[in-house]
Amino acid sequence: MFVTAGSKPAASRGEDYELQAYAIRSPELARKALRVLPDVVREPDRYQYAPAEESRAAYLKRVGTFRSRAEREEQFLHLVLAGEAARRGFFLPDANPRARARRRLADEYPVRYLELLRDEQEADRVRAAAQALERKKAKRARAKHPGHS
Repeated sequence: MFVTAGSKPAASRGEDYELQAYAIRSPELARKALRVLPDVVREPDRYQYAPAEESRAAYLKRVGTFRSRAEREEQFLHLVLAGEAARRGFFLPDANPRARARRRLADEYPVRYLELLRDEQEADRVRAAAQALERKKAKRARAKHPGHS
């Protein structure tokens, strides 16, 4: 797993790319790493170097960065395995259950899905226009009364 390699103080970005290349060349390695990653995210202290006398804020930042890298690695490994499956002629399901449900809904009820999609796009446009109008009003109010922010 390149997420753990990158957490060591002396690790270089080159090591990360080398490990990614191993994952691409070895789908079995990618599968094994993908099985371990949930545990890595759950218990990051078991898998990374912890400096002595680290403050709570530094600890939270380090663990947050580590978990973020683990999630990106999980996405990368899923793509590696999806590419391997595609070369054999079939497609892996999306790793995200919400995305899978959306895809199934779109496949089973395409007309209704498109209606909902258009409704949501229109709602986004209306919301963005309302926010832009509010920003414009606030800017005008600040310009009229520069001392009252």
